[in-house]
Amino acid sequence: MMLMRVFGRSATGRHAALWMLILLVGAPAPCSAFSPGPPDGSCGDPPDYHFCTACHASFPLNSGDGDLDLLGLPPEYTPDSLYTLTVYIEDLYQRRWGFEMTAIRPMDWLEAGTLRPVDPLYVQVSEGPGPERDYVKQTLEGTFPDATSATWEIEWLAPPAGTGTAHFYLAGNAANYNGTPSGDFIYGLDVAVPERAVSALASRDGEGARDPFDLRMAPNPAPGAADVTFVLPEPSLLRLSLVDPQGREVRTIVSAGLPAGPHSFRLLGRGEADDLLPQGVYFLVLRAKDDRSARRIVLGR
Repeated sequence: MMLMRVFGRSATGRHAALWMLILLVGAPAPCSAFSPGPPDGSCGDPPDYHFCTACHASFPLNSGDGDLDLLGLPPEYTPDSLYTLTVYIEDLYQRRWGFEMTAIRPMDWLEAGTLRPVDPLYVQVSEGPGPERDYVKQTLEGTFPDATSATWEIEWLAPPAGTGTAHFYLAGNAANYNGTPSGDFIYGLDVAVPERAVSALASRDGEGARDPFDLRMAPNPAPGAADVTFVLPEPSLLRLSLVDPQGREVRTIVSAGLPAGPHSFRLLGRGEADDLLPQGVYFLVLRAKDDRSARRIVLGR
């Protein structure tokens, strides 16, 4: 069961609980410097549990009449699956917006999966080194001045099996766009999403299936070339892409209508310009109709 907590209030539900970050938007120096995105570690995540109330101090946390939600998280996540999450914030009289979010595993506070923007114009990623946590946050364009609410879309590639619970921390700012940090409402949530049990992943009735297309690559890690295979349950118009950790598509492997059944394509470790891609971690992303799958892969030489 996914547990949501709103700083002293408990609830259960489909919305992912995150501790709401105080976003520094529309304020003069030093706060105004952060309107293109708040500093990392400002979304109530451990070990500091830090919020930027020094700037946005007019009202207590979660004291406004607005609403902050994280949509798209399941009650339990399936390892290595791709989820599209939506951060939503509204407050009747506010007119500028921002957020910050991270996902970690409680056992060691390292990243739980991979977060990346759907549209980099509005959402950016601040990457931690190696397995350290990443932060997604709004860009300057993503503050949506004069809008009556705001939404941002983020893709979350769930971590591999055995990771355990993924804990999300989120913070949002409903600013009044008056050019100062006064009069802004800050909201906060936190959510813990457990990993789906192995028995559920192994079920054959479709409930909790790891991957709707059985997307695979062999060998993985790949020393150079590798075979990518998948199975279509029905004829579909699909797109299979190679994506880097920043969410940038570096190669379209296939974009076409294909019949039902098994399919295989050769991945040569090259980008769109036929240049050799750097060694490292990438993601195969397959989209067909309303379904999508993702697979973490490693390209070598």
